[in-house]
Amino acid sequence: MVGVYRNRKPWYRCLNCGRWIKALPLWNEVKQGVREMLLQPERLIPAVKAQFDGGKSIDHLEQDLKANRQQLEVLEQAEQKALRLYLYLPNYPFEKLEMELQRIQQQRHGLTTECHTLERQSWSFNKPW
Repeated sequence: MVGVYRNRKPWYRCLNCGRWIKALPLWNEVKQGVREMLLQPERLIPAVKAQFDGGKSIDHLEQDLKANRQQLEVLEQAEQKALRLYLYLPNYPFEKLEMELQRIQQQRHGLTTECHTLERQSWSFNKPW
């Protein structure tokens, strides 16, 4: 089918059989069929839920936030351990301590940023509409 204008009105013409059909009534039927399909509850409910919470429920956000906070505690412990190694071992190189502290600081910064993002998402999920 190809779209053409006849008498300033849109039409479709079949290239195989040469039949003509008015474009506007066809479009209205197609539009109504698509509307009915999209408004079916089994299609609509999951889409609305995904749109509402961005695909993540508040439980997932809280679990992610808890895991990030636990990782921050582990980083704190790793930092303390690196400092103790440097203080108690006479041959522990300062460059190694510096690299370890920098690595920990980078990871801490990433986790802290992610925690703030998760907290904002959690807050916006809980705010009244």
